[in-house]
Amino acid sequence: MKKTYTMYSDEEKFDILDSESKIVFSISRKTLSLDGKKLYDSLFKEFNKDDDIVLNKDASILKEDKIANAVYDNVAEIINKVKDGINEIE
Repeated sequence: MKKTYTMYSDEEKFDILDSESKIVFSISRKTLSLDGKKLYDSLFKEFNKDDDIVLNKDASILKEDKIANAVYDNVAEIINKVKDGINEIE
């Protein structure tokens, strides 16, 4: 099963929305704090081996916004590492 999420940015936070446009996870711009367990629970709750998760970048994450791009890149990297780790389990 493929799950697609999209990261959006505004002046206060970064939101990750599911395919139904429901916010599943947020990161405050003020603290840039990310709770790994909450992220895992939000995105991998019903994840099975060989499933796929894709994180798209919304147009609200502007090319010149270095912080927004760094947050997106880091979250995407975390998702890919967790996904790969789960898929390697025998």
